[in-house]
Amino acid sequence: GRCAILFPHGVLFRKEEAPREPFVDPVLGQFTFDRDLGWKKQIALGDAEAELVFGSDGEPPSEEMLRTAKSWVDEWGSQFPKIIEYIRREFGGWSDEPNPPAPEKFEVESINILWREKPETSMVYFHYPGDDIRAWHVTFHRFEPQGFA
Repeated sequence: GRCAILFPHGVLFRKEEAPREPFVDPVLGQFTFDRDLGWKKQIALGDAEAELVFGSDGEPPSEEMLRTAKSWVDEWGSQFPKIIEYIRREFGGWSDEPNPPAPEKFEVESINILWREKPETSMVYFHYPGDDIRAWHVTFHRFEPQGFA
């Protein structure tokens, strides 16, 4: 008898199959998997909506990553004004920028916790109304800003 072995496309070379089941956290809720990003879902941050993203090849986020995400959700009301103040200070050194954005107009787009080995590092992305070209972000270790771009 003849025998054929069929491999679904790419399985041989891919690290892991994309997860078939959504990831569910009892506090944060259900996440969907995006092959390019990892786990993501819409969350409420105060009166704003944003995306929460955990970098992943398919494995669920670690407890430390989840702890960082929950701290952002819990502390957003007190942290957001500090972030805006940090951005304002950073713009102080941008004397060559003809029309620097007004920091208070920044709108949060996403909180990204991308690295399992750095679960307390996150990047918060912002949209500036009328500017669809640039993505602004602040990198944090816990709640300490590490850089703005």
